[in-house]
Amino acid sequence: MELKISITIEKLEVKVEGSQISISIGGGNPMEGKGEEGRGEKEGGRDEVEKGEGLQQKVREGVSNSTEIVQQLLEWLKERGFQIKNYSTGEEVEQVLKIAYKLGEKYQLLRPFYLRLKSILGQGGEFTLKMKEFPSVQISEILNFCRQLQELGFISYTYKNSPSFTLRVFFHPNPTGINLFSGHWLEKWAKLKIVEELKRKGLNFGYLQELQVELPDQKDDEFDLLFEVEGERFIVECKTANFEDKIQKFSERAGKFLGLPPNRRIFLLLEASEEQRRGLVQLYNLQVESLESFPTGIKKLIEEIGEKGKEKETPPPLPLEGGDSQKGVS
Repeated sequence: MELKISITIEKLEVKVEGSQISISIGGGNPMEGKGEEGRGEKEGGRDEVEKGEGLQQKVREGVSNSTEIVQQLLEWLKERGFQIKNYSTGEEVEQVLKIAYKLGEKYQLLRPFYLRLKSILGQGGEFTLKMKEFPSVQISEILNFCRQLQELGFISYTYKNSPSFTLRVFFHPNPTGINLFSGHWLEKWAKLKIVEELKRKGLNFGYLQELQVELPDQKDDEFDLLFEVEGERFIVECKTANFEDKIQKFSERAGKFLGLPPNRRIFLLLEASEEQRRGLVQLYNLQVESLESFPTGIKKLIEEIGEKGKEKETPPPLPLEGGDSQKGVS
């Protein structure tokens, strides 16, 4: 017997024919379609319930910033001959930060969806992603991500389950969405990972984000993230693609004008093999990280800064008792 059902709730329309479900959503909370196999049915929802509180904590930490240290950074830049044009100190929409963090943490699973979405950012429109060969956990993550994007008005979508497992996505162009998915999500993810590690170590820090300056040589430039931690500084540049015209200038300017050593000049590439990273390090004299290597690399740097801070706090050893009186005695 063939079952046919049609349900309409506001702008949510669900149609069932045989073992197939088609869902059209124009607003409200989206739902994933489920066929006989139910691929992508439960994992996404459970993941959000279990990890939501931890993610909210990371996001809240990601916008924390020391006003006093920020002012120290600004004064330090001015002393080095920089003219400050604009900057952010981390005030961001929490839901947007969640999107950025999720994309970074689940990038390998979300990669097919992200690359297709990025390819249509300029003109808007739609794309289709066939997920028949994807494992169920990947389908679940992609559908859950779609739900988050739709709640912010970035996309709407439909999904047909078995046998086609086809996702159809409609991108709604807006400045926030275009800016986020063209590459700024990586900068936000990097900031959250850095702050997460700094909080774990209990270190004092402040940072400037999207820093626009006039350099001492009167050329304009922009730096993604500039951190000060326990009196030590490092800079991070983030690129999802097309880094070739930026990497040399970044390293040279961070060295010449900021006085930062190579391991404090961090260039984060979304996708880079270990071999490629080694080659870039040798060519441009800076620290190059990929999405996968960045957490380990930043942890190592922060541990180094923490140890240096402890050395500063440790008082010099007292002279041996009677040491001075022995000088010059033969």
